[in-house]
Amino acid sequence: KYAERGGAVMPWHHRFDFKFAQDFFVTTKSGKRNTLTFGVDIINVGNLFNKNWGLYQQVVNSSPLKYDKGKITYQMVNGKRNTKTFQNYNSFGSTFSVQFSLRYRFN
Repeated sequence: KYAERGGAVMPWHHRFDFKFAQDFFVTTKSGKRNTLTFGVDIINVGNLFNKNWGLYQQVVNSSPLKYDKGKITYQMVNGKRNTKTFQNYNSFGSTFSVQFSLRYRFN
């Protein structure tokens, strides 16, 4: 028995975001009250605190076996048999980011 069909389950992914917004009221000469909103968004807050949190993972090899000339053999990675199912996916989605915003609302 080599591998069970559908036996690999992707690891759970935890990611949470944070938003802060503060309104400031501005009264114009005509007496209208407009709003100035300052905001901060932090995407993937967990990765901001710990480099191992909020990481996506991907499958190392979706076809661990190959059929060649009547034989079934393991796929090799750099000449070695692969022992890991998943690896960290190093992309923009696995990092934290901070975004500042400024909005002015007219009444």
